[in-house]
Amino acid sequence: MIHESWYWKRELVYLASEFETWGKRFIAHTSDEALWEESGFRVERSLFYSALTIRRLIDSNKVTDKMKGTSLHLQSVDVNDEFRENKNQTIWSATPHWDIEKLFNLEVMTPIHMSPYDLASEILHSFALVCVSDENDTDIDAFIVASDRSKFVRAVRVPRQEWTGFLYNLINDSVNKVSVIAVSPEKKPRVTLE
Repeated sequence: MIHESWYWKRELVYLASEFETWGKRFIAHTSDEALWEESGFRVERSLFYSALTIRRLIDSNKVTDKMKGTSLHLQSVDVNDEFRENKNQTIWSATPHWDIEKLFNLEVMTPIHMSPYDLASEILHSFALVCVSDENDTDIDAFIVASDRSKFVRAVRVPRQEWTGFLYNLINDSVNKVSVIAVSPEKKPRVTLE
């Protein structure tokens, strides 16, 4: 249980900034292998830590119901037919995790909506995480994440601005009122965070 959310939100400021700063380096410095590996690690770390922080804040009732109920605008990417027909774990494990184009049909994307908690869970349980560059190859446009939570049938494409925008909104979110309503002794009380 998180007692004070300020420290966690301060960490989110750092993680969002790290993602934005190192994302540019990760895309731009593919010729310098050491810098590319370092920047890739920092981008991945910022995504995983921020996903963990989102889950901890929500689980600890440090996020308003409005923010928790936010619908993130993402895209679903279906698995390629070769893997859809045989969901055998050995096929997935034999395919390099970074070879996202072999695993998924990136030509066909379907708009989907997902809660922040569910997206954070996708990131934390991911077996593939790939950054996609923008048109000018100067920054991350999106990242694609695939997890075992999707039952190996799809990945999720997350636009960079959707992710960082949510992080900054969460940082500024503040629970000012907690209401507990008990309807009857048989039912669980309903907790509302405003």
